[in-house]
Amino acid sequence: MDLVYEEEAADGSLKAQAHVWNQMYNFINSAALRSAVEMGIPDIIHKHGKPTMTLSDLLAASLHVHPAKVTHLHRLMRTLINSGFFVAQKPEEEREETSSYALAPPAYYLLEDHTCSLKPYLLAMLNPVLIKPWGQLSSWLKSAWEAGRSDPKLNILFNEAMASDARLVAKVLLEKDKNNSRRRSVFEGVSSIVDVGGGYGIMTKAIAAEFPDMDCTNFNLPHEVAGLDGVGNLKHVPGDMFERIPPAHAILLKDEECVKILKKCKEAILKNECEGGKVIIIDMVVNDQQQLIPKGFETQLYFDMRMMCSVSEKEWAKLFEDAGFSGYKINPMLGLRSVIEVYP
Repeated sequence: MDLVYEEEAADGSLKAQAHVWNQMYNFINSAALRSAVEMGIPDIIHKHGKPTMTLSDLLAASLHVHPAKVTHLHRLMRTLINSGFFVAQKPEEEREETSSYALAPPAYYLLEDHTCSLKPYLLAMLNPVLIKPWGQLSSWLKSAWEAGRSDPKLNILFNEAMASDARLVAKVLLEKDKNNSRRRSVFEGVSSIVDVGGGYGIMTKAIAAEFPDMDCTNFNLPHEVAGLDGVGNLKHVPGDMFERIPPAHAILLKDEECVKILKKCKEAILKNECEGGKVIIIDMVVNDQQQLIPKGFETQLYFDMRMMCSVSEKEWAKLFEDAGFSGYKINPMLGLRSVIEVYP
């Protein structure tokens, strides 16, 4: 009996050790991904002209990696194969190199010329300025937004990251196909919309193009919209969301906002005097239940730790109640994020 117990205890200890080590070194996944993107490996493989690319080909493609470090590059690629960004192809003949590489589906979204490229977002979020504070997490819980406000260069990276994210969300939300009518229905019956804090206006521009009869306004701080030209049913309006939001049938938000801003949104809807007005929020609703996205809850927790702002449905409901809204509807239709419709 003691022997069985000791074996089980030893097995449990080894599993515990493996789990601790896995969490200790998990940062290597993101560090390896950033390195590959900075070196341009996804673009190099994509432009190679053949389905796969060997290590020798990669080294010859201006990677600026010393030939003596070919085994290091192999280890980097092996790590990224394990995390699902590349695929290893076995050689047809034994005398050939042991492996060559092809892009896995997620890697296409890291290409420079992809219409919905996540490369700017990745480089911004993995910028050393944002990574460094994690070493002091236990003593100072500072959000990424606070860091961005104090660093102009990082703020530019932030804006580029948000723009790349907006392109992807707009494509998924507005794309016409037989399975997408539920997503597009969010905008049905809406005569005018204001995108609060809309950055470069990527989302507003996409909505304006898709719904030419809808008046679309990108509302942001004066320095953010300076130099942006409106066209047709799209306009860029400077202002302060804490003071006043232009009247509209619908108000679009893409992050959790405080009660004061939600109240300003409600005022803007009521001033528009159109029936069926609403606030449309695109954000995460932290959910520990079964999700369609693999490791969805885990990724939401990572995102929340990064931005210090993601909330649960219960917390959203409290915000809406405090802001004086009568009801809301959550549609988990954007992967890790949801479209939340809030009614005055």
